[in-house]
Amino acid sequence: VMGGDAAVPDLVGAGFLPARDGAVGGVELAPGESGAYSGAYLPLTSFRGLGWRVAAVEPESATVRDTWVALVPGAVAMLVVGVVLAALTFAAARRLVRPLRELEARSRKAVDGAFVRALPVARDDEVGRFTAAFNALILRLNALHDVSDLMAGASRTEQVLDATLSALRHIAPSACAAVYLHDTARHRLVLARSSDHSLEEGAALPDDARAWLTDGASGQGPSCPTRPARESKVPGLGRLVAGGPGGGVVIPLAYGPEHLGAVVLQQDIRELTEAEIEMVRTFAGQVAVALRTARLFELEQASRREAEVLRAVAERLASPGDLAEALDAVAAISGALLGSFRNGVCVRDPESFGLRERGFSPGWIGVWDAVAESGAGEADAPLLVADVAEVPSAAAMAEGSGIAAVILVPLLRDSAVTGLLVYEFASLPDEEATGSAALAGAVGQQVSLALENAFQFEQAHRRAGSLETVFRITQTVSSSLQTKVVLNRVLDVVQKIFEADAVSLMTYDAAKKVLATAMARGLVSQDMLYLEVRRGEDVPGRAFETQQPVRLGAMDAFSSDLLVCAAASHGLSSLMCAPLLARGRSIGVITVFSKVPDAYDRESMELLLTFGSQAALAIDAAQMYGREHSVASALQTSLLPGRLPEVPGLELASEYRAASTEAEIGGDYYDVFLAPDGRVVLAMGDVCGKGIAAAAKTSMIKYGVRSLIATGMSPGATLATLNGMFRDGGSSTDIVTVWLGLIDVADGRLVYANGGHPSALVRTVEPSGFERLSPTGPLLGAVPGAAYEDCTVTVPEGGSLLLYTDGVTEARNGNRFFGEGRLRRAMKVGHGSAEVVRALMQSLERFAPDGLRDDVAVLAARRVREGEAPAAAGPDV
Repeated sequence: VMGGDAAVPDLVGAGFLPARDGAVGGVELAPGESGAYSGAYLPLTSFRGLGWRVAAVEPESATVRDTWVALVPGAVAMLVVGVVLAALTFAAARRLVRPLRELEARSRKAVDGAFVRALPVARDDEVGRFTAAFNALILRLNALHDVSDLMAGASRTEQVLDATLSALRHIAPSACAAVYLHDTARHRLVLARSSDHSLEEGAALPDDARAWLTDGASGQGPSCPTRPARESKVPGLGRLVAGGPGGGVVIPLAYGPEHLGAVVLQQDIRELTEAEIEMVRTFAGQVAVALRTARLFELEQASRREAEVLRAVAERLASPGDLAEALDAVAAISGALLGSFRNGVCVRDPESFGLRERGFSPGWIGVWDAVAESGAGEADAPLLVADVAEVPSAAAMAEGSGIAAVILVPLLRDSAVTGLLVYEFASLPDEEATGSAALAGAVGQQVSLALENAFQFEQAHRRAGSLETVFRITQTVSSSLQTKVVLNRVLDVVQKIFEADAVSLMTYDAAKKVLATAMARGLVSQDMLYLEVRRGEDVPGRAFETQQPVRLGAMDAFSSDLLVCAAASHGLSSLMCAPLLARGRSIGVITVFSKVPDAYDRESMELLLTFGSQAALAIDAAQMYGREHSVASALQTSLLPGRLPEVPGLELASEYRAASTEAEIGGDYYDVFLAPDGRVVLAMGDVCGKGIAAAAKTSMIKYGVRSLIATGMSPGATLATLNGMFRDGGSSTDIVTVWLGLIDVADGRLVYANGGHPSALVRTVEPSGFERLSPTGPLLGAVPGAAYEDCTVTVPEGGSLLLYTDGVTEARNGNRFFGEGRLRRAMKVGHGSAEVVRALMQSLERFAPDGLRDDVAVLAARRVREGEAPAAAGPDV
């Protein structure tokens, strides 16, 4: 726009900003219809006087639009370039930081003790070289980790030592390594493992190196010399061991206050770094713990094996069987654990233990005795001969047998050595000797106990054999109740058992108050045969009075004792006298003599005393039998009729057999007598019990029945009265069965009552006609106030009545009873009463050939036909 203010109407009122340095100035136009404008102007100076200015303006909206259009492409380009640069920067930074983060993460895992895998190396810059170095470290740590796990699970010292040597190779690959352990038995260091094959495992340190290395192992001396001893001519570890401090490093293996040994490293190529030494020191702590654990585990295993061996030994010795085989098995079991190549048991006196031979190499007992006499060993402790050549007697015993060492274990009984448990070794290491001797001693205690039991068993067996002999002989002696027979048997048995030259038996005469010789055997003089002494006097009198046996090993012919003087004068030298004790009292003495001095020991005297007690019972029983026999005979005579009465028209027969051995008196009873009215009374009873007491009750029944029938009582009333007598005057065990009947011979009418007795049988004239006369009331003494019914039956002419006790029907043959059927067959066989009784008893004897268990009473009565002559009454047997 050129011109003045009127040139452009819209520019009227435009504000011109002054120009700087006469140059271009700014111009702003006020908003009009076309909007606001802005621009620049330039004065026209070349036309003087005009005062014109040239202005260039445009609408402000167009300016903004054009500016935005111009700037957008550049801004976009700059933004794209910024994003690309940021991405490139992030990628570069991440590539640089990622390995470091991996190294950090895996380092933390390594610190925590976890197994760490190596990082891949894919670059050749500083980071790659750092990663490679880290991988080498990780491989070493992983190896140590594996070794530590192996040691943690190792149960044997050998495993720990192998793992330790492997770990030391990882820590210092170029170094020679060795592990020395303390030998507690001899207090020295012994090479246990070494990577240097020039050193012999198991060898002790030489004297010139022992002091400083031992001090180093115990933590008291220099443990980390760092200057290699290159000037030494001894290669490897030998240089360090022989050269002393300055050739390597010694790290002690310690578990608390306990020093187990040392780890030794020798580096010839370079000095060991502080890091390697510190790593070895740290690792040595793990090794010490592992060694300690392995040793404890080995001790536990050894203790378990020993316990198993001792258990097996105890079971084998406790099991029944041959003792010699058990001892051989025990020696083999324990010898296998101890490592002996030959072993066994030998005893001094095999017979005392029930053995046939002295056993394994009995010559070792002489070696033991020789050592014991020299005072070199303990009497009750195992003798360890580590080198048989050092003991002359052992060397002579082992000559040519390959025996280098032996353990002799004493087998004791009552503190005396009765035998030895012997273990022979081809070699016995020093470190095993003490433990082997201790285990052998434990086994020896078990064997000693077994031998003690065997000794006691053998003694008991001998005593039992003697007692069994005594028992059997006593049975023989007691089998008779005749006093003279018993005395003869006693003397015969005693003379045989003790091989006596003479034996005498004296019994006490209470009337004269003296002991008198009842019987004698062997070399006896007249003085001995007719000897009488008072209680407390002489040897027999003292034994009788004190009830204690007396033993004399030597007798003097000038003794004041009459028996001793008489025996010694007759050539006898020793005796033993034992009282005969029966039921707590002395009834006599028995004396055994021998021509040999001290012929009888304590056991013989105890045996005589035992036999004497048994013989005394037999003698006392025989004497009692003799005294009671007369009483029993009188009772039996009064209870059982010696002969049955003769009754016209009635044929009678009976038999009685007692099962009791006590004076042959039983509880069965029968009776036949005439009633006041002329009828014949037939009675049979059975009292519970045996012997004289039962016979006394039977006597009461017999005379009670006779008395009551004499008053005119019926059978039922008689039984009722007897029942009341038993209930009122007896005990609850007084049980009696009674059958009572009255028969009129003229018409055969029989009135009877049965108080629980076995049913009587009536046989009629018909071939098979039988009638049972069953009980009419309970057992007598069982029910108070019991009633007994009178029953009537007719016995025809030619018919018979049979009464019997339960000993007949209950006679047994195995599980079978005699029964009523055989009774009936016997009645069919016989015609007369005597024939019936005879047939019945013969049948009973055939059925029970071993004898009767109960008394048997049989009474038969037959009514004779008119005109028939009755047979004579049969006697009671």
